[in-house]
Amino acid sequence: MTSIKNAAAEAGVTPNALRYYEKVGLLTIARDKNGIRQYSGHDLDRVRIICILRRMNMPIKDIRVSLDIGDDPTVSEQERFKQQLADLADSLDQKMVEIQQEKQLVLRKMRAVDAHINRTKTDESAV
Repeated sequence: MTSIKNAAAEAGVTPNALRYYEKVGLLTIARDKNGIRQYSGHDLDRVRIICILRRMNMPIKDIRVSLDIGDDPTVSEQERFKQQLADLADSLDQKMVEIQQEKQLVLRKMRAVDAHINRTKTDESAV
């Protein structure tokens, strides 16, 4: 069992993010006799899964549904989750294309700046 501070550090999120995940029903965390949250290994695994899905831009409501599947999901539940993951993968592919296009624009601008710098240096050395 670990504290919220340690759990957050281990998961790479803030304690406030963990509190939020608990508030919206993604986590149910045990508390000690003083009301202090105590994260188990299972809780940390669940936090890691939540973080992966959030990085993939899965909405909280979809994460909740996915995590509520349980330990013995039906084929229908597994297929629905698989489709959610496929949709997220498609979204990530589109974002990668957009990022690549933005990168090409930045690289073109860098080449233009380099050309300008070289012309300026040439002009200065001719004087």
